[in-house]
Amino acid sequence: MPAISSKNFKGAIIDTNDPWHNSGFGLYMINRICRLGGSFLICSGDHGIKLDENGKEHIDLPHLCRGTAVRMVLNTGKLTELNSMLAKFRNDGYEIAKQIKGVGMYEASAASQMLSRDFEKNA
Repeated sequence: MPAISSKNFKGAIIDTNDPWHNSGFGLYMINRICRLGGSFLICSGDHGIKLDENGKEHIDLPHLCRGTAVRMVLNTGKLTELNSMLAKFRNDGYEIAKQIKGVGMYEASAASQMLSRDFEKNA
């Protein structure tokens, strides 16, 4: 979810000069891209969540995953207008973040926004 992060809560001091501050938008943007015919899987502890074009699946792991594991499967055939897709995903994320109570900042970090910039045709 955008704006969901252990570093982003109401009253948190956020260094907006740090382009890598954790806004929660990075994983949100990546999972949206992966779900276009691919999949996104994140696991930690004894639980995983898989997201794809069919929805969300919770997975109980038969073992303990120390730390966090992420798997991304991309369908590059569906990434035709990536710049406009990224802009839409970012705007969708801002709208979702506005609805989440108790979070501080609603803006994507500079690092997350670079993803959109890197795919602009004139860049």
